Amino acid sequence: MRSKARIAKDKRWREQHPDYSKNYCRRNRLPKGWTPELYDAANIAQDGKCAICKQVCSTGKRLAADHDPSTGKARALLCSTHNLMLGQAGEDPAILEAAAAYLRKYRHPEVV
Repeated sequence: MRSKARIAKDKRWREQHPDYSKNYCRRNRLPKGWTPELYDAANIAQDGKCAICKQVCSTGKRLAADHDPSTGKARALLCSTHNLMLGQAGEDPAILEAAAAYLRKYRHPEVV
């Protein structure tokens, strides 16, 4: 575990070198199949919005770079809510379709 002094020293270094820190995170925190250039192109193509809900991420975070875990192939950018939803469903379309059917079955009529 890092000491408080080491954490403070690391923080000062990152503040003094913002470009390196930003680029390091972009290169090393993207999942397999993604590059910073691919992320930027997808973000422009999607107008900064989630590929599922077509909204900007409500948490204020950047969109998640989604990929197919079995092939590593990049798919699209998702808000954190929908990225987590796919993961929680185990990437299983049958589970997601069953969830959609459930919601349709128990949908309340809209109040006008």
